[in-house]
Amino acid sequence: MKTVKVSFKSEDHKISGILHLPDRKRPPCVIASHGLLSSKDSEKYIALGHRMSEEGMVMLRFDFRGIGESEGGEEDNTVSKKLVDLSWPSILSALIQDLEIGWDWWGQASEAFSL
Repeated sequence: MKTVKVSFKSEDHKISGILHLPDRKRPPCVIASHGLLSSKDSEKYIALGHRMSEEGMVMLRFDFRGIGESEGGEEDNTVSKKLVDLSWPSILSALIQDLEIGWDWWGQASEAFSL
């Protein structure tokens, strides 16, 4: 298992995340989004990332804008802005740039996400 720090842009904000990678080819992907009083670094999301990786799945955990290491202020912490941060195209484009994972894997991940 390997973890990698990643970031992506959501509108004009840099969003910070951690990617948990399993030792397996073509794994499924899970995107974990924290609750209102939490962050990507809460104990349960760290443990969940390790467990998902042990079970052969990729997991991305990230801080919404205005939380933890992500850019933004308290005024950016709204439900509508969280939905923008969680948009698959933003996450996908950033991870393809940050990681050396083949296009075939990401194609499968985006197909699974759209189902």
